[in-house]
Amino acid sequence: MKTEISRPQTPSPNSYSEILFGKLRKEHAADFLENESLVKLNYQEEIDLKNTALKDFWNLEKLPSKPADIILSPKSRKYRTNSKRRAFLSRHVISLGFTGEGSRKKFRSFSPTLPELEPEEHLYIYRFLEEKLNERSNSVIARNLNYIIIRGSYQEFSVIFNVFMLNAEIVRKLKHLAECLRELPLNIVSSHILHSPAKSEYYFDNNAPSVNIPLKKLFGPDKNALMINSEKYMYHIMAFSQVNESILPSFLAKIRELLKPGGDERLFDLYCGYGIFSLYLRDSYNQIYGMDYSKFSISSAIDNLRHLKTAKSNIRFLSEDVSEKNLEKLWDKIPHDMPEAVILDPPRNGTGLAVIEAISERGPEKVLHICCGIEKVPGTIRDWRDKGYRLKTAAPFDMFPGTANLETLLFFEKN
Repeated sequence: MKTEISRPQTPSPNSYSEILFGKLRKEHAADFLENESLVKLNYQEEIDLKNTALKDFWNLEKLPSKPADIILSPKSRKYRTNSKRRAFLSRHVISLGFTGEGSRKKFRSFSPTLPELEPEEHLYIYRFLEEKLNERSNSVIARNLNYIIIRGSYQEFSVIFNVFMLNAEIVRKLKHLAECLRELPLNIVSSHILHSPAKSEYYFDNNAPSVNIPLKKLFGPDKNALMINSEKYMYHIMAFSQVNESILPSFLAKIRELLKPGGDERLFDLYCGYGIFSLYLRDSYNQIYGMDYSKFSISSAIDNLRHLKTAKSNIRFLSEDVSEKNLEKLWDKIPHDMPEAVILDPPRNGTGLAVIEAISERGPEKVLHICCGIEKVPGTIRDWRDKGYRLKTAAPFDMFPGTANLETLLFFEKN
């Protein structure tokens, strides 16, 4: 689940975001140019606008069927459980702010959008750290700081310092700063250092990279906890997690509703992350195979499997890149001797056509493809159509309220 704040740099006139903002300018007689304008609307106005824009987008793209109405987020604002700030040092003064997509130069000390979408606790932590980092005793941290990241849930918070350089002095200073964090009247459960000498753009909104990044604990566990439907899931702080915790129960329920598992089927959960879909559906399938390239995610999935003490030993999690080659190796080991379903939840840049080809050659009866970017939907539908799969249901979720994006469940059946 993935940064949704910036609009595409060169959007098509027929893109969902352009249609949405065109309607916004027309209906509100104002020059709304950025996602931040959506937070000025009340939530029902925002949803009505998004539903109308989605139907126009669907018609312009000549897509089959019709999308269902957008499923609302229980939290329309203050919903993000992941956030970040980039560090900017100018004339010995450090500011925690925002950049344009992929740029260190486009700096804004304040964004009208993000504070509306982030919990108050996040804003409190950033203000506190900005003040502390401007103390002379912390100047060595300020000179080498890339990002500050906050992860966790609505109840617990983890703070990560992404630094260019790491030495004994910086570690000592960050340990002292972390102790100051522990004294705040907030439930900050852990803090870590992420060493990124290449000044990486990576800051946890996308799936974790396939390479290991040096991580050093300041205090607390290296896993965050998430309660969903009275079940506790754990995920490593380097593993991908959905940005909107509040919508996950309805998201999981819709996945079950669309797949309609019969109990005698096999499920392949691709890009499975920490195993939330597999584990939620664990009693509804005969066999489940989860695959993800992030070792952090797979380790978390295996730990969750042990923790939840499922009665069935029917789940296997594989730490592999989701590729044509690895899928074919997996297919070779498993006879197609029962009905099969596939869930795909790829990163924001989508999945390759070779992966879709490999799946279609296997021939599962059901495919549920999750698109975290609405602009990816038309191409995804056409790719599956070309491989012999018919779109049966498109279920859009307002995973990212206040932004011009939707997360969409695309349910296909084999022709």
